[in-house]
Amino acid sequence: MASSSTRPSKTRPTKRAAATELQIPFDEIAKRAYEKFVTRGAIDGFHEQDWFDAEDELRAEYRDRQ
Repeated sequence: MASSSTRPSKTRPTKRAAATELQIPFDEIAKRAYEKFVTRGAIDGFHEQDWFDAEDELRAEYRDRQ
């Protein structure tokens, strides 16, 4: 079992950093993550990675629009 001090391979922003970043609507992230899930063949076990990837993709798309 992994120790609780193990950090994830992909770090997320701190609360302070998150406050200054673009806020992507929850439903848009959920939709994109679900699309990734379906595209992969509806294989379980990748929900967190799908969510983080969806957030990153949408954040980049929002920045490109500005």
